[in-house]
Amino acid sequence: MSSGDLEDFEMAAISWCQRLWALVGLEQRTTASYDERTAVGTTDGESGAMMLMRADTRDDLKRVSGGLGPDGEYHAGYIPKAYWEIFENCIRFDEPAGAMGSRLGRSAPSVRALMTVKLVAAFIAQQEGLQC
Repeated sequence: MSSGDLEDFEMAAISWCQRLWALVGLEQRTTASYDERTAVGTTDGESGAMMLMRADTRDDLKRVSGGLGPDGEYHAGYIPKAYWEIFENCIRFDEPAGAMGSRLGRSAPSVRALMTVKLVAAFIAQQEGLQC
C-alpha cells in the first residue's frame, strides 16, 4: 500500500475490508487482551444494534470470501479462496509481499502479490459499488 501502486478504488476496497475485520474483531492486534470482561467475543455492555451490525458484517465477509452459512454448509464467496488468502495475508496480516508472492511463482514474487491484491481489491470495489 505504501508503494503508491494502488488506485483510489482499490484503496477504498482495502479500507472497506479493514473496517469489516475491525467490526467483527478480526483486525490484526498489536497487544493482548488480558481482561476477560473486555475480551473480544463477549457481549458485556454491547448494544443489540452493535450485535446486529457485527452479524451483518460477518455475513458481508462470508459473501465476499466464503464461509459456513446458517444451514451449516460451506458457501463459496465471490472471491476464490486462493486469491482471498493472498489478499488477506497481505492486507490483514501484513505478510511481506515477497514471501506471499513466492507461493505464486518464482519470478518477481512481490509483483505477483501486488497484482493479486490489485485484482481482488478491484473486484471487491466493483461488486460492492465502492468509489474513492
